[in-house]
Amino acid sequence: MGRRTDPQILVDHLRNQPNNSASRGRLSVITGWPADKVARAIQGGVKDPYLALHIGRGGTVQFRGEEASAQPGIYNDVARIITSYWGPRELGLRNTTVAFSARGGTRGWGTWTHPDLVVSADPRRRRSQSEPPRLHAIEVEAAEGFDLKSVYQAHAQGCGANYCWVIGAFAPGITDYEWDRVLWTAKELGAGIVEFDRPGAYGT
Repeated sequence: MGRRTDPQILVDHLRNQPNNSASRGRLSVITGWPADKVARAIQGGVKDPYLALHIGRGGTVQFRGEEASAQPGIYNDVARIITSYWGPRELGLRNTTVAFSARGGTRGWGTWTHPDLVVSADPRRRRSQSEPPRLHAIEVEAAEGFDLKSVYQAHAQGCGANYCWVIGAFAPGITDYEWDRVLWTAKELGAGIVEFDRPGAYGT
């Protein structure tokens, strides 16, 4: 294994930060690097499509390349986009709440037991005044984890929900054949797919 680059070292530190995010000043403190070295590492990381390093609000540096921490920053980004933008604008969802459920439930029941997020929301038009909110089971995937298996996982986790979704970023370099298989499988299973470039930016 070769020497780790400065952007990779930066990502290692961001994995341990709350919401997988930190200011430039905080990164300078925890790495022990001068500000100019931190700036160069950030610039290099943002240009590398495999690192999933982004600049957020106020210049905050965000790592969105995995789901390993207790509540990954990517979950918070997706939850905010669903409640504030995509849900109401694209689906007409109202009275939306999001629960983080990936780490919940009984241990040892398998890896496909709990969706990452569960969204409870009223649709644009309810069938009746007594109709309960509809449930959306959501599998969130960082770029390195989004593949055909994600669709099957979302479908399995969506049992009991009204809808199941995969929301994530495909890894750079995915072939047209692989993407066609994902789309065909999603259509056959009735799973929705939402692809993003940056999880916290609605426009992507």
